[in-house]
Amino acid sequence: MRNAIVIISLSLALPAALAGEGSRKAPADPLLQQECGSCHVPFPPRLLGETAWHKLMGSLDKHFGSDATLDPKTRQAIEAYLVANAARQERLGTDGQSTLRITETAWYQREHDEVGRAVWQRPSIKRASNCAACHSQADQGSFSERQIHIPK
Repeated sequence: MRNAIVIISLSLALPAALAGEGSRKAPADPLLQQECGSCHVPFPPRLLGETAWHKLMGSLDKHFGSDATLDPKTRQAIEAYLVANAARQERLGTDGQSTLRITETAWYQREHDEVGRAVWQRPSIKRASNCAACHSQADQGSFSERQIHIPK
C-alpha cells in the first residue's frame, strides 16, 4: 500500500517537475514590453540564462545587426528584470555551447523539430525568431500549443 502511494505521488509530481522553468512565467514588465516589444516579441526571461542576458544587454549596440542602445537607467532596469527571472541554467545550443540566440537552444530545436524549413521561409513567417507569426499570444509570453496557428 505504501509503495502504491509513493508511485501515485511521483506520477502526479513528475509532469510538474519535468516542466521545469518552461512553466515558470514571470509577471510582465512594462519597460521590457515597451522597449523590446517595439521591435520584436519581448521574449520571456526564462528562455535564456543569466549569463546570456548579461551578454545580450551589454551589447545592445550590436543587437543581431541592429543598434538597440538604451539609456543606462532603462538598460539596467530591463537587465535586472531579465536576470531575476532568467532560466535556472544557461541554455545551450545544439553544439553544447552557451548561446544568445533562443532559436539556437537545444530546447527551442526540440520544441520546433516538426516545423519544416519551408515553413520558416514563408513570407508570413520569414524567420524562426518571429514567434508572433504562429503563437497568437507570444506578446504576452504565452506559447501554449493550443494557441498556435501556422499561417500559409
